[in-house]
Amino acid sequence: MLIQDLEWGEAQGKRIPNSLLAPPPQPKALAQSQSPPRFDSVSRDLDLEQLKHDLLIQDESVSIPPARKIYPAVPAVQHKFKFSSRSDVWIHVEDAVHATKVISLPEFFWTYSADSPCMVCGGPFDPEIEGPIRTISLEPKELHARPPEKLLAAALSIRVHNRHLSCIRQSSTPFISISHVWDSAVAEAHLQGPDAAPELAAEELFKVVTKVLPAISANFSTATYRAEIWHDYLSVPQWNRQTQQQLLAMLPEIFEAADATIIYLHDISASLVLSIAQNAAFSPKKKYQNLVDFYSSVWFQRMWVSIEFTQCSQACILTKDMRLFAADGGKGWDSFTWLLQESRQCARSILLQVGPPTFFSWFGKSQIPIIGRILDQRRRDFLDLNSVTFGEALSFVAGRKCREYRDRFVAMGCLLMLNSEHPLHISLPQQPAEACLWIAQKCFERGDHSPLLIQQAGESPMTKAPWLVGHENMHELMWDLGSLVSRPRNAKITMLDKKLHLSLECVGTPGSLFFSKPNSPRELFETALTLILGIAVLRTAEHLVSAMGRIFGVPPVARPSDLPIELHDYLKQDPNFTTSLDGLVSEYLAPYGAMTPKPSRSPENKPLKRGKWNAVVAGLRLSRRPNAEDQYGSNPRARVATKIMQLLKLEQRLNGAYTAYSRFDFASASANGSTSYRDVVAMIQCPNCNNRYPYRFSILKGVDQNSLALFRIPGLGYASSLVDGVGLVISGKTLVGRFIYGTRACDCRNMETVVLNDTHRIQNFSSHSRQPFNPGAREYHVCEPPG
Repeated sequence: MLIQDLEWGEAQGKRIPNSLLAPPPQPKALAQSQSPPRFDSVSRDLDLEQLKHDLLIQDESVSIPPARKIYPAVPAVQHKFKFSSRSDVWIHVEDAVHATKVISLPEFFWTYSADSPCMVCGGPFDPEIEGPIRTISLEPKELHARPPEKLLAAALSIRVHNRHLSCIRQSSTPFISISHVWDSAVAEAHLQGPDAAPELAAEELFKVVTKVLPAISANFSTATYRAEIWHDYLSVPQWNRQTQQQLLAMLPEIFEAADATIIYLHDISASLVLSIAQNAAFSPKKKYQNLVDFYSSVWFQRMWVSIEFTQCSQACILTKDMRLFAADGGKGWDSFTWLLQESRQCARSILLQVGPPTFFSWFGKSQIPIIGRILDQRRRDFLDLNSVTFGEALSFVAGRKCREYRDRFVAMGCLLMLNSEHPLHISLPQQPAEACLWIAQKCFERGDHSPLLIQQAGESPMTKAPWLVGHENMHELMWDLGSLVSRPRNAKITMLDKKLHLSLECVGTPGSLFFSKPNSPRELFETALTLILGIAVLRTAEHLVSAMGRIFGVPPVARPSDLPIELHDYLKQDPNFTTSLDGLVSEYLAPYGAMTPKPSRSPENKPLKRGKWNAVVAGLRLSRRPNAEDQYGSNPRARVATKIMQLLKLEQRLNGAYTAYSRFDFASASANGSTSYRDVVAMIQCPNCNNRYPYRFSILKGVDQNSLALFRIPGLGYASSLVDGVGLVISGKTLVGRFIYGTRACDCRNMETVVLNDTHRIQNFSSHSRQPFNPGAREYHVCEPPG
């Protein structure tokens, strides 16, 4: 069991043994210089025997059960500071002491009053190079030999520390950063500038120094060290635009340099946090409701706080009742990270316990956010510098709210680590569209192709870069491929005369297009089987299995260990697989014979004319009108198709978080996420060997379907794609679609230089591409060739 929500207070003569309540580990820079805080007593309202019962402790010699992971830390002594705009706050800056009225706190901290030289090197701050990292600490009155009477009578005294970030790193100066959501009154005062009515904003700043700062000081300060916090209400001169913008771009570096980060959940109580931590004690419904309540915090909806969390070394929870939570198991103060991981596992266990139908019915009524991206970004310390892609960064920031659209590209630049190469407050253009293009160009220089693989979101094409996505609006599902798992080989991207030059591998050109329909994987399978078996050279087990891999692709992240994909996987499970499949193919073709076109009129290595090809398809097409006696109708070919489908194990459930999907469902669900696209299956003719192979891809509605070509990006792979299966669909010089399961069907290698940036797209299909991004509603037709 976990410790319940305890109200720590004055001693009553009862002590909890130190073996039961071990103090939390201190941050790395603080641990050597201080004695750990003591947990000497419990609240007057809490009976010690009840506490032991909750902990399942029978005597004082028994240690804490291993299940305990997080627990409340020392509470702050809550002084009853009553907000009054006429009250004084004594602020120490170097040797000067400023008696500042509470209502003047925004003016003091947001202009130049808190400025001073660097405390470490004594040098000035150049906003063109490096602004001040300003931290705040409580100022004990006893530090002053002869404190003035007013200082002795003052309820609150704080000190301002200004340092260069480089000096903080060199001197190993410890400080605590605060990640929080801005109050609307502070945001309004920030936007209005010095002419704003400051009273409501001043009250929020007053809360920081009277509640947040004491709570942190109670846990991190010692006799030889006063805890310092970096809080953007006090640490950023919000009315000094140049410095404010510079510090905004430096946020990832600031939070990375901090010894710990406090995640201040101002709308979540300590009791709810502990309920999440001990979810095993509740029913599945109560577990889910606890997650919903926890993730309803506005912290999870905002962009900048998520960026801050991804960069910090330790993330400690602070609740609205000023309760800090430490982590157990040698994880220091990283309680927030542990709680996210625990809630992620909890959601998965609920899914497995109640089943997908019940879980997703709850999810439809009360959704919980996808936190995997936050945790994945947190693990970037273990990856190389350029592992974050443009698409992943866009998806991360698009799922969260911010006040200015351009700030999204500042955040993307931070995630992509561009600030270390190009100072964002200087290099990033002021116009959002230009900022988006600048970010994309820097990613191209790294060999990042993801800007070309993001799905359209109802934007007007940018004239000089019609391939650009995200410059006007963005949605987190525009990027659905996940993180980079395999870099492209010899796939160069250069920009010459505002045109993109790509080195790509030509897959080929399609013949007739067959548009799939969502939620109809059975019908899509029939179409695919028809296309494959319509060509004699593809009627082998090797070609059939390979073709199904390109149409019903499964990325490694979703693939169970026992799910066969390639021919050797099937043979390993069933040595007679090839014989069984060949027999079913022969049985499938028997009613209509070989069904191959006459070589003299349509040789197999040439594409059929549309009318003749459709005649072949009509001959092989299955009956799709089931009756009451037979789920698949009375057509014997349909029953054989079902046996082929079962032999290929296309309906086997996938792995982990994808257990709600079969191989059928997953490919259909991920094929297209926007009403602007159509999901297509077509036979692609290789330009080298002239053979035709089935591929699945997505194209924008309204494109010229007679001039399409598929190009593979060699070696590229993402978590939700197949390695060496990602590519672009191009019409002329215009990017019109993509494919993600298009692995090689033959041994040909046809490298070409492709030029993009044709404004022809603007006139030709801009009306279709401007449809809003809607992951839900899609409209397609099965086996409907274009008219």
